[in-house]
Amino acid sequence: MKRAMWATVMVAMVTSTACPSGDDDGDDDTTVDVDAGADIDAGGEGPDAAVNVDECAEGTDTCDVDATCTDADPGFTCTCNDGYTGDGETCTDVDECTTGADNCDVNATCTNTSGSFTCECNEGYKGDGVECEDIDECPEGDDPCDEHAICENVEGGFTCTCESGYTGDGFTCANIDECTLGTDTCDDDALCTDTDGAFTCECNDGFTGTGFVCEDIDECALGTDDCDVNALCADTEGSFTCTCNEGFTGDGKTCTGVLGYGDPCTDPVQCASGLCISAPYNHCSELCNQAVANDCPDVGASGFCVPIGGDEFACVGELSLGVDDDEAIVSPGDSVTRSLNTLTDADLFQVPVTDGMFELVATPVGSHDVQLEVYDSIGQPIGTINDGGPGAVEGATLTTTGGAGVIFCIVRNAGTTTGSYTFSVTAL
Repeated sequence: MKRAMWATVMVAMVTSTACPSGDDDGDDDTTVDVDAGADIDAGGEGPDAAVNVDECAEGTDTCDVDATCTDADPGFTCTCNDGYTGDGETCTDVDECTTGADNCDVNATCTNTSGSFTCECNEGYKGDGVECEDIDECPEGDDPCDEHAICENVEGGFTCTCESGYTGDGFTCANIDECTLGTDTCDDDALCTDTDGAFTCECNDGFTGTGFVCEDIDECALGTDDCDVNALCADTEGSFTCTCNEGFTGDGKTCTGVLGYGDPCTDPVQCASGLCISAPYNHCSELCNQAVANDCPDVGASGFCVPIGGDEFACVGELSLGVDDDEAIVSPGDSVTRSLNTLTDADLFQVPVTDGMFELVATPVGSHDVQLEVYDSIGQPIGTINDGGPGAVEGATLTTTGGAGVIFCIVRNAGTTTGSYTFSVTAL
């Protein structure tokens, strides 16, 4: 039987800091060797045979926690992990951001981490941090610009500028009231009206144009003035004036003649009343009501109220009748009693007639003298009767033709005394 041979093994640990000649990773490596000094059975068998110890696996190595342990025969090596630097037994973090060893985009922010780093695109950019591209916030609608602002993309951001007609920082824009500020471009003769973000211009009355340019309208030349036909129109800046012509009075827009009742006239416009009676009178007149006895004084005139056509009546002539109001309408078959209170007193009677013969009689009471005057339907004299003298009855017989109408009779004091009388009309 073969006898086994055993040897006693002596182990000595030796540490070397020299890098193998082929190591170019830039880090220091640690190599541990084992030196065995013992007699070993030449057959390599038995309990005393040399066995390699894997310190990495057993955790008996001295590598840094941020290093990688690699078993060697004999011993082991320590190599700092990526992102760390040192001799393997001592490793410190590498700040790639500070050293510029990162690969972040120029538009990204590098953040150092333990053993590494992160890249994050800056605000206004998008991507993975290694590659970043500008975000166009404007078309994407991500901008916070005011609705009345213009968004303009710039590298890594955007700008907001208020539109024309608005003011603000672009994020908040308010309407500019150009009219109040006087920054509008309206013509001096135009009205400025503020609108949202702008303004409008409208030429003032009396001017024409776009509102930005306005020119005076010559209403007189165009005939668009409202001056009276008897007034002179004079153009002014933006308007006109009206001045009544000589012989007329008024505000220029309404002009009336200055001639009063009885003044000679050739045209109705010359008369203040606008009424000029033709021949045989040819004077200014006033309208009157023939249904009222002696209505002319009531309209500021005198004379007879005669028809002028179209169912209208006007005053003609000049009458002096005294101060009392004794006038009356006396129809055929009627009579009235009146008094002549002064030597110049007179009374006017209107007598409605038709075709026929009529007797007109003035009978004094007592011995005073009366005179009877008869006028036709237009106030023209027919005759004067004063034949008998004081106390005598004065009368006339009149034949009328031409249909219904009115004749006028005046009973006047013709003597040197006053008194009463009776006037009567009889159809024959």
